[in-house]
Amino acid sequence: MATAMLTGPLATHGEPPTLSYRLTAPSAEQTPKVARDMVASLLEAAGHGASVDAARLLVSELVTNVVQHADARELTLEADIDDESITVRVTDGDFRNTPPMPHSFPEAGDERGRGLALVDALATRWGVSVHGGREPNGKSVWFVLEARSSTGGADCIAIKEPSG
Repeated sequence: MATAMLTGPLATHGEPPTLSYRLTAPSAEQTPKVARDMVASLLEAAGHGASVDAARLLVSELVTNVVQHADARELTLEADIDDESITVRVTDGDFRNTPPMPHSFPEAGDERGRGLALVDALATRWGVSVHGGREPNGKSVWFVLEARSSTGGADCIAIKEPSG
């Protein structure tokens, strides 16, 4: 029997509050949709509606990669949201299947491997963190979307590496 767990929010004190949410779910065919819908709902609730489409695509690609390529029974998605940005980390227990960096993306005729090219195109800065030191026990692939108002009043997206 597969189970999923959602925890949050864990508000921090200070300026502006950061709300942290965590979804632990099975590495299953339905999980990318669950993760997309969760992040979209969180962004809508936080007033980042203009960021929903980009975030859904990025989350879908990262979670689908775990489901299709990682030797892991479950994954964890963490989303940290404040007034200006969202940071998303997708973590699994398979450090061996680390995503390729941009220099090794597929050629024009390749049928697979386009997901991280999309992540790279939307998120000019994203990354992979391997966990566990000398004896790795997992990895996280992350991105940050910053929502900020443009002169026309609409949100526009900028990407930066998370701190910490």
